[in-house]
Order: sequence, then structure tokens, then C-alpha cells
Amino acid sequence: MRSTTSFCHGFTIVLLAGAAGRATAQARLAKPVIDTLSHGIVRVRNSGPSQWLGTSGWKLVLEHTITADGGKAVFGTPISIAVDGNGRVIETDWKVDGIQVFEADGRFTRVIGRTGDGPGEFRAPVSVAVSGDTIVAFAGNQRRMTISRSNGALLTQWPANYCCSGTPPVIESRGTILLSGNYSGGRGFIRLRRDGSVVDTVHLPTAADVHAWEVANGGAYTIPFSAYTLGTFDGRGRYVSGNSVYYSLVVALRGVDTARVIALPGKR
Repeated sequence: MRSTTSFCHGFTIVLLAGAAGRATAQARLAKPVIDTLSHGIVRVRNSGPSQWLGTSGWKLVLEHTITADGGKAVFGTPISIAVDGNGRVIETDWKVDGIQVFEADGRFTRVIGRTGDGPGEFRAPVSVAVSGDTIVAFAGNQRRMTISRSNGALLTQWPANYCCSGTPPVIESRGTILLSGNYSGGRGFIRLRRDGSVVDTVHLPTAADVHAWEVANGGAYTIPFSAYTLGTFDGRGRYVSGNSVYYSLVVALRGVDTARVIALPGKR
């Protein structure tokens, strides 16, 4: 199983390797003590080692590192990272109006797109999802969705009147696209076909307003210490989100107009 981790000045691709004896290693771990404080906060304490011991169990093994190469590739503030079916690393960055592509061995290949608002052109931020060699990119400032190949070929794009997506798009196994954000009528996520037509929308319970500064290029930046919402899609296509005002998580259930709220009891 592979995983990618991003840093401000490069990427590190690691290999997660399993080994026999994992259960034995787990048995040697100290057991945590879990209790509840008087005001309802759950506390977890552990006085012993909480990591795997010895050489058994899962390990992180450095495979290789990708870094900026003299100006061809730019790493400033990564936005999203994905890996296509051939092992290519797909990255978007606040300092690049496009999509950067690296081969599986770390060699920089190309930037898909350029600065602009025409076909195949982008303005950061851009977030991506990959299925096989197909890249789905959502440009929030342009309110536009673009589908292309890893080799740079533009397949299609369409206006997307969705705002402020808090997480990159997700491509489901059936080929449909999930995107979270703010839409007319509220906050939630939308399921799209690859031609831009809408399959379904899911609206989440109303949360506290996000206070932000709007800037000249059409972007917005969260005011420090104000409430904000963060979310992600889980492996079953459900959207899990939380707002910093509340001690709760909201799970949008797939295929039904119902949300499950997981709340922490007690006072804030």
C-alpha cells in the first residue's frame, strides 16, 4: 500500500510495508487509560510506549524524494497530491497556475495548463483527483471543472457554480465525481457525471458562518481565529465534516437525505 506525504519544499513518497508478528508487537504496547472529566471531555492517558516495538509490524520506508529542479517545478504551498495508474505523481500548488506531473521515479514531466481563463488554462487554487490516467481538476477561483489526461490532453471542462470546496474532488468507482463546498441553498456536496450534469446534491445542517477577507483576484482568506469548516470523503463516499464552533462531526449518508451528527456531550 502506497501513501504520499507533502512538504513545503518537496514531496516524500513512502512505502508502507507489512511484516509478520504485528499482533505480537501490538500486545507489547501499553494499554491506555480512558476516562471522562467532570465537564464531559474524554481524556486518554498512556504511560508506556505507544509505537510498535522492535522490527515487526508496519514500517515507513523512504522510497525516493521529489524536489524542485531549478525552476521547472515549483513547490511553494502544495494544495493537493494524487497518483495516477502508472505511478505518476500529480501535484497542484498555490504558486503554479496549472497541474504539475512527475514520473514514478520523481522526474518532472510537464505542467498541464497555463495562466489564463481559456480552455485548459488555470488560476490557482486548483485541486485534483485521479483515476487511471484521467485527472479531474476543480479551480475554485474560476468556478470551473476540467478533465484531462496525465499526458496533458484536454478532454472536457465546464462552468461549476460551486464555491469554496474544502477538500479535493473524489472520483467514485462508478466514474462519478464528488465535490464538497457551498452551493445555492446551503452547504454540502454534489455528485456529478463526467459531462458536468448533476446526479445528486446533499445539503448539510447549517453551520456557523465562515468569516473571510476577500482579495482582488477573487480569492478569500479565512480571518485568523474565526470559525471554519473542514471535511473529507471517506472510503464509502460519505462526507464527514466539522465546524470549529461545535464539538461535533456531521456525516452525510450516501443515497439518503439524512445526516448523522456525532456530538461530544457536555459543555463547550
